[in-house]
Amino acid sequence: MPSINKLYLLAQLKKQGLGVSTMDQRASKPPAAYRLFAMDYIFNAIVLNEILYSLPVYFGYLTEDQKQMLQRVLNRANRRGFTPYCHYLDTLAESAQHDLFRHSRHSAHCLKDQMQRFFYMVK
Repeated sequence: MPSINKLYLLAQLKKQGLGVSTMDQRASKPPAAYRLFAMDYIFNAIVLNEILYSLPVYFGYLTEDQKQMLQRVLNRANRRGFTPYCHYLDTLAESAQHDLFRHSRHSAHCLKDQMQRFFYMVK
């Protein structure tokens, strides 16, 4: 499902009061912080994780138009109140690439032996 459709889904959930617990429903107006945290959790689960999953591998192959399109999706999510954070695609890509490299260097990584042999052959 494209990210635009997922933003529509988030808008519908927000309209129906996502994150409002039964205690909050007794109050005349539920606190916005509860809705915000719930929306942020759902946004991270269905939109941001989809982008972050492939970002370390494909970011270098994206055209400038594709990068701008993904940034517009992130900006729209922030503007519509689905997340309190203003995510920047370049920062997310750098962080994802760093995490991928850091995890691959971990001693328990499944490719640790192959990587050591490769680096030994390159030297």
